[in-house]
Amino acid sequence: MKKIFTLFVFLCTISIYSQTLDKEGFEIGRAQQFGAPVEAQLTKKDNVYKISFRDISFKTVDYYVDFEFKDENGNLDTLYAMIEKGFEEMPKDDIPVTFANRTVYLKFTRFVGAKVLVFSCIRSEANSEVVISNFIAKKQVDKLFGKKK
Repeated sequence: MKKIFTLFVFLCTISIYSQTLDKEGFEIGRAQQFGAPVEAQLTKKDNVYKISFRDISFKTVDYYVDFEFKDENGNLDTLYAMIEKGFEEMPKDDIPVTFANRTVYLKFTRFVGAKVLVFSCIRSEANSEVVISNFIAKKQVDKLFGKKK
């Protein structure tokens, strides 16, 4: 009886996990600092990549904004290469990147001597409020895109 109950619990756990995995998609990577809330997360579901980043304007609520793009012509690698180039060149102006659901601006700056990336975008077309991510270091960007260096 114990073996049947254990088997039943195991099968229920697997089916619940697979249902949540299908809904959310497959996580490729995340940018997170030592137990703090997730700053950014990259997931893939079907043929669509989704990057979600945390809005720093809220102190007590974790509000995430996302942008999506299809997996065509190596779009993910192109975005990663664009970010890598930004870390090398450190452009003074924000780099606009247009996706299907919004335009995201990549800002490269220095914080405590380290090169960091900041995502920013407009919350919605009806609301002109700007959403800004926290600082994301180069090492965190590598983890976000699933690059192990």
